[in-house]
Amino acid sequence: MEEYLKAGVFFHGSSVRYTEIVESGTEPALLKRLGSCRFDFPVSEALVGGNPELLATLHEALIDVFDGSRLHEVCIAIDPSICLTFQTAIAADVSDEAMRAQILGEMALLADTDTALHVSSDEVFSGEDPDGLGFSTLQVLAFPDVVRERLESIFTGIPGERNYFSSVQGAGNLLLRFLLASTAERSTDGFDVALGQFADRFEYAVCKSGRLLHVQYVPCSTPEDGLFFGANLLSSIAGGRARLNSVYLYGEDLDEQFVDRYSGILGETSLLDPLQVLRTMGSPKGQFDGCTFAQCVGVALAPAN
Repeated sequence: MEEYLKAGVFFHGSSVRYTEIVESGTEPALLKRLGSCRFDFPVSEALVGGNPELLATLHEALIDVFDGSRLHEVCIAIDPSICLTFQTAIAADVSDEAMRAQILGEMALLADTDTALHVSSDEVFSGEDPDGLGFSTLQVLAFPDVVRERLESIFTGIPGERNYFSSVQGAGNLLLRFLLASTAERSTDGFDVALGQFADRFEYAVCKSGRLLHVQYVPCSTPEDGLFFGANLLSSIAGGRARLNSVYLYGEDLDEQFVDRYSGILGETSLLDPLQVLRTMGSPKGQFDGCTFAQCVGVALAPAN
């Protein structure tokens, strides 16, 4: 199989994290590069605000990072604070026009905004219902179209098709790779969870039987609030008490004391470190906290278009 080169880029806080991977056949993806650029301004606010000088600074940095790359695809992780993401089930025999109408109708109910939005969807599951009728589950992403235009401008000169994902979906993609690589026995009615901790929020990606069921973020002022919401989220998805197969942790502000304090609830946890499921050409240069790259690498691991 011909090598397929993909980049993952995540704008968050004052940093842009990036990766470049190579996918070929059934082997685990090969990591080519992993790094970050720090700025003296909040990068997501620059994308929303549209300051020309700040956008030019981001463009120059990205051109420098990907100079000489022959990318087929650039996967961009959208910070959950500036996007809406949800899942919807679509009948297999529905027309493209009807599918889009359903997505736009649901989005209008959830978004409640007059702002022009860029809308895309990504199939995360396909199967049959109890009556044997086929359906697909789509992960829908919507964010201001003006932000997409600014992203297009700062990636000008960099090759590859542009695709957009919620950064939380990136963590979900990475969780699925961990589950595929794992040899541990799992209960068929149990859930696997990726839990992301940040200074201003918690993120949740929930999988069951190798399927990404749900991704969500919630602004939280304390770790206890984040854990409480996560427990309620799992209960609502499970329709009652949820059984955990595994919990993976990631994030820029992961608090080990918090993890230890609530080990009775979380059980045994593992780090969602992408370096554990990627092939590497030796050790990456520099010191990396792999858990802070979960979303960046995860969007790059989305199935190629």
